[in-house]
Amino acid sequence: MKKILSNIYTWAALCMMETVTFTACSSDDGNDRDDWVPPLEPQTYHMTIQATKGEDATTRALTLDESGTKNTLNATWATGEKVYVYNTDKHATLDGYLEAKSDGTTVTLDGNLTGTVDSGDLLVIGFPQVNQVYTGQDGTLATIASTYDYALGGAEVTDVSSGTITAKNSGDAGTTIQFKNQQFIVRFKLLNNAGTSPINAMSLIIEAKDASSDDRLIQTFDYISKATTCGPITITSSPATNVIYAVLSTNVSPTTYNYTLTATDGNGDTYTYTKTGATFEWGKYYEITVKMPQQFPDS
Repeated sequence: MKKILSNIYTWAALCMMETVTFTACSSDDGNDRDDWVPPLEPQTYHMTIQATKGEDATTRALTLDESGTKNTLNATWATGEKVYVYNTDKHATLDGYLEAKSDGTTVTLDGNLTGTVDSGDLLVIGFPQVNQVYTGQDGTLATIASTYDYALGGAEVTDVSSGTITAKNSGDAGTTIQFKNQQFIVRFKLLNNAGTSPINAMSLIIEAKDASSDDRLIQTFDYISKATTCGPITITSSPATNVIYAVLSTNVSPTTYNYTLTATDGNGDTYTYTKTGATFEWGKYYEITVKMPQQFPDS
């Protein structure tokens, strides 16, 4: 496990947020100019935006639909869900949050935010938070929905007046903020090597490595510093089960790495499976049946 610095998550809607402008130094008497504007003091603003979860609502969210020939996860907001706002121009997270006012794929997010905001600032709006942690999973879809369903949206501030922030979707003229998922979800069904019996796992360790055997699954990601911790993801199930949901992320999407699964059942027996060159894409849902040979200690 190691830490790397990475410019991950610079998808198209946020690319313009990372632009840096350099200005020449000015002399001390520059503040006497007629066009000098003093720095903003923190204020409390009201903000209302429209937001949608993802571009493809049939592949990205967390209500499982098993009615068709192919299972899907349906993307919706729930009333009261909270999102947090980071100002990339001011390098600060605004205090407070925006809240979903209804259920649905596209909803109104509304709330009060405290900090400094200027017209033209670019905001990252994060659900359920801006930074991401993928450790501590229990293998259930309900926990993924409540804790690990990370999505980011980009907003450009078009006006700040009378205590109100007005913004549009970053990168286009639309007023609806497009949230993009930052990981993929896999439902693993674990069977013995013959495919005849379930492996009821107490734990499942998932690894993804590149050709140099470097770990590529993200354990933690700090949006502000871009510090990323990579390593195996351990899922602990209680009770033991052979159907385990995992939410996983890598540094770019789509990605192709070598994946290894190690399952341990209630008797302490271990089973492993390796897939070379597996490709996954953020925002997608996969169902995979894995036949795992049992591992025996060297005699």
